Amino acid sequence: MSAVTIHPSVPQSLLSNPEIRSLARSLGLGVFGGLLCAYVINLRFPQLVADGISLKHILFFGSALGFYLSRLISKLIGQTLRPLYDCTAYYGKIVQLELQQRHNLMSKEDYQTIKRRLDFAYFLGEHPKKDGSAVQVETDNGRVEQRKRQPKTIRRPRVVDSTVSDLQF
Repeated sequence: MSAVTIHPSVPQSLLSNPEIRSLARSLGLGVFGGLLCAYVINLRFPQLVADGISLKHILFFGSALGFYLSRLISKLIGQTLRPLYDCTAYYGKIVQLELQQRHNLMSKEDYQTIKRRLDFAYFLGEHPKKDGSAVQVETDNGRVEQRKRQPKTIRRPRVVDSTVSDLQF
């Protein structure tokens, strides 16, 4: 496989946004599916299409509708499957932890510490930091994440010494 090169003018923060990546994935499938459906409907059932509408307009509408439906389906599937994924990931980690503890690959104290952290993270959310520097932030997809609190910076106003004679018009 060849490496993908990214044009230097594209900002990296734009490419790291998960919403943009999701949009790009559904763009191709949704548009192609909508184009195909609109074309087939136009060929097989021309009585469903009003007279005077060109094929170009039908395909454009079909591609837009296909893109929208693709995004809607991916959002609904993501929202319904996310709790199932979280549950299976938690119990998968617990099984790995149990196996390592049964084969004496970790001490009982380490096992209890890791299990307590996993339990706390799964049932109550992310463990708060001891210094209280974590803050909960709601992301674009509706999930609540723990993020580090940004230190406040004091911005002082700039003092400008100028007189009316210094100004040029």
